[in-house]
Amino acid sequence: MLFGKKTHKDTSIPDCVISGAGIAGCLMALALAKDGLFVTLIERGNPPLKKVKKITNGHSAALMNRSIGLLKDLDIWDDIAKLCAPLSCLQVIDAAQDPAEYFPFEASEIDEDIFGYNIPNDVLHSHLLVAVSKNKQIDYRHKTTIQKVENHTAKSCITLDDGTQITAPLLIAAEGRNSPLRQWAEIDVSTKAYDQSALTFIISHEKSHKNTSTEIQRPGGVLTFVPLPEHNKSTVVFIDTKARIERAKSMEQKDLTLHLHNLSQDLLGAFKIESEVKDWPLMTLKARSYGQSRVALIAESAHVLSPVGAQGLNLSIRDILALRDLIKEYRYTGQDIGSDILLKAYDRQRKRDIAKRFYGVDGLHSMIRHDEKLPHILRRTGLKLVHKTPLLRRFLMRQGMAA
Repeated sequence: MLFGKKTHKDTSIPDCVISGAGIAGCLMALALAKDGLFVTLIERGNPPLKKVKKITNGHSAALMNRSIGLLKDLDIWDDIAKLCAPLSCLQVIDAAQDPAEYFPFEASEIDEDIFGYNIPNDVLHSHLLVAVSKNKQIDYRHKTTIQKVENHTAKSCITLDDGTQITAPLLIAAEGRNSPLRQWAEIDVSTKAYDQSALTFIISHEKSHKNTSTEIQRPGGVLTFVPLPEHNKSTVVFIDTKARIERAKSMEQKDLTLHLHNLSQDLLGAFKIESEVKDWPLMTLKARSYGQSRVALIAESAHVLSPVGAQGLNLSIRDILALRDLIKEYRYTGQDIGSDILLKAYDRQRKRDIAKRFYGVDGLHSMIRHDEKLPHILRRTGLKLVHKTPLLRRFLMRQGMAA
């Protein structure tokens, strides 16, 4: 049986090796394990194998319904659902003019109850790691790195830092933007650094968020409030120029709270910062190929986007779904799952989707980040056109739902 459980396990010869046990790497490993493959999952760090049951930081992902479907398929969703917030409305506020204009997009307009859920990253990651560690189809090896990769006729052989050698027909890079496997496979990338950074943290607030995610677009950047399960708590993503973000982060907490409250159009009433304020620089990355030399790229090994539009993890999950389907098909027909034929098919499938999301998000980000009037006039004109044209609005909302 190609997809049944095997009765023994030779961990030195898995069906594939995944490097990187972040959210994407764990999802990929669990998906392939469910399909009957033996997977070696390699992680250089030593993350704790303990489920996070309390939301303590502002890093979260707005996952659309299709992405939630994968979590349900892998039996992860029921365990984390109570820590996730449904998103029934997405609201854009154009604050580049006075008075500000509001553009709400309701899930009910496309006959859906919700667009998806806001999921805390550490909650999701911790539950995935525990599931990986308990799965008998997955050989989870942490505190180790790949030191050497050699390609043979039908397999790749990797050597770990302790000298262990593992062979497999397919290597999957889920290592992030500085992926060593991508570099070994000699896959070039194009990158662009924005002169912008982001702050993220949790706030409690006076008014209910009403399960609405709100993006306030203003000259220089974006201020986004994304609901948490409690109706008076949200995560905040504040994007602005590096200089302004540095100044904001150096403020006393009461001054930062007042500054952001003034930018927020009093949307949620008075609020209080409830977590550590973390920052990171913004950039983009796109690989020129998504697979070659027995290496397939997924998630941030393949693409890094601006957080504007919340496309990042949704795009990564579509990588996982596409690669999973191809591996199923090729394995079922007895073909080499690490072959150039499969990798070229994966590259073709992902190129159009990634390019559409990548350039769309980059273009929107560029329009928002400039202080000049013309980009804001174009953006505002586009928003008005979309919002006043029901067919176009519903089409674009359904495209967003496919994220």
